[in-house]
Amino acid sequence: MEHPNATRMRQTMDAFMAGDTPRLLQGFADDVVWYAPGESPVSGTFHGHDGLARFVDGLNEASEGSMSLLVDDVLAGDRYVTVFLDITAERNDERLSVVVAQFASVDGQGRWDRCWFLPDKLAEWNRFFAGASSGQR
Repeated sequence: MEHPNATRMRQTMDAFMAGDTPRLLQGFADDVVWYAPGESPVSGTFHGHDGLARFVDGLNEASEGSMSLLVDDVLAGDRYVTVFLDITAERNDERLSVVVAQFASVDGQGRWDRCWFLPDKLAEWNRFFAGASSGQR
């Protein structure tokens, strides 16, 4: 049987793929802190639901809605969860294909409160998202 935090993370990823930001945000603490590495507008530290929504909006805008993710695996315990994602996107003649490890800690109410987003090919990620709208840093 899968750990409940693994199931919740899969549901969170489903909400992202469905474009359902309100449902996506339900899984996160109000004061969530999202860390995204790199040198693009979707890089930096994003605070709260507003910051996380700006991060997601930046991904969608820069990918022109073409971003797709496939959950490879989810590892979960009571305090932490890690999800491995294959992320692809296309815009004009540019293509993105990265593997991302996303780590999240769980607060006392079972919501994600700190998240780290780590693409395996950061240079490719930076190039693709260089044109994204600026988010909260």
